[in-house]
Amino acid sequence: MLNNILNLIRKSHTSNNLLQRNIVVNTNGEILSKNKLTDLEHIRVNATVATILKKQISIINQCSLVIKEKIEGLDVKSNNIVANKFLNWLNNPNCRPYPTNQAQIIENIIKQYTYYGNSAIVFVFDKEIGINNFKHIKIVKNLKLISYNENKVEYEASFNNHYNYTFKYDGVRQNYVANDENNNKMVLCLFENFDFENNCYAGSFEGVIEYIKLQNSLSEFARSFHSNSCMPSSIITITTLDKKGALDLTAHEKENFESLISNLREQMINASANGKAIIVNKPNMNIEIKPIQLPTNATDNISFHDLCSQKIYAFNDGGNRSAFEGLNEYSNNAEIKLVDLYHGTIRVANNIILNSLDKFFRDLFKNRIIFQEASNVKIPNINTKDLLNIENMYFQFDISNVKVFQKDTLLEIIQLWKDNLITLEQANEFLKQINDKYSGITVDKGLKNKYYFDFEKQKQNNSII
Repeated sequence: MLNNILNLIRKSHTSNNLLQRNIVVNTNGEILSKNKLTDLEHIRVNATVATILKKQISIINQCSLVIKEKIEGLDVKSNNIVANKFLNWLNNPNCRPYPTNQAQIIENIIKQYTYYGNSAIVFVFDKEIGINNFKHIKIVKNLKLISYNENKVEYEASFNNHYNYTFKYDGVRQNYVANDENNNKMVLCLFENFDFENNCYAGSFEGVIEYIKLQNSLSEFARSFHSNSCMPSSIITITTLDKKGALDLTAHEKENFESLISNLREQMINASANGKAIIVNKPNMNIEIKPIQLPTNATDNISFHDLCSQKIYAFNDGGNRSAFEGLNEYSNNAEIKLVDLYHGTIRVANNIILNSLDKFFRDLFKNRIIFQEASNVKIPNINTKDLLNIENMYFQFDISNVKVFQKDTLLEIIQLWKDNLITLEQANEFLKQINDKYSGITVDKGLKNKYYFDFEKQKQNNSII
């Protein structure tokens, strides 16, 4: 028996402690109880976490992923053909049924990183890594670090429920590489959050896992409480008035007795039973109900639930309940919190996605295979010169077309002008750069077009557009 318990515990344990189950046994090795959900399962079913992920992914996908380049001390949007090809691969991953676009790739990276502390995508090339050899991008469903030391790091990855491919570091190609069944070259792009102290990957919500589990328990309690007609847990005793006990019942009477109990259970334990009377069809039956728990105050459950939400929201960069759930969305304070959430979410995305993507992009295009291809094969408009500046390129989420950021920038420009830190002409020029919507603003007092904004009047009235 004890060996069976130990085997069960071993199976429940993985390198990620979010997957562990708590098991209680007695001295004989018999299982007394175990948690219904693992920590990871608690995170995946939690409504607050789902709200956070939905909002974060929406914000990130409102932005455009671009590649910037440092040229003569300036950071400008890159027109490098290699950079544009790589962006095109992300925008058109050429994989059916999933992913079919960049937004789906980003959604998957954010979710897996949040749940497991790691995520990965695989770039597949026809036989060999090459600018003209790209085939498609695949999403890794399961990723496992199988060995790591100073000289050897290997990953197991799969695109279904089984680990199929081992990715090993290739010094020539400067990436983790494997071959598929058609001898195509697969290159692993990793997004990792490895907890060195605990020697495992760490998801994004481990710091508030107790609040997540508490909130799930509160939700489960509320669901059970309301589905049981809001009745507290009770002991229901049913006795016969003309028999001494169950042993004295005939087989037929026992059958009727059990049918009565079943009927009572259906009448009492469901949400639609609330407010209904229970009619006993056997007058010689006595029913006694004794509550075995104190009645629960519904407002206490709501208060604890809200507290958990606040703690979980606040754990995220720029997070607060007002911004995530749209509370008081028309107040000035709500706008400030929303801007904080947007900025915080972009910082999260930079940390999860861009840092890893920068390294992968540089390593992919600066290796000898790519250089040899550019030198020996006639690739239209591409030569080794295009590859030399790879080290000066980096990814960025372009927020210029996101309305929340546009309005925030607009208010900042107006405030600078009101404080006499910039001139009216400079303010107008900055506004034109935000969006085409403001391109008609001029210093003229005449009504140039419907977007004309009278700065002097706004300054006097201290109003905001």
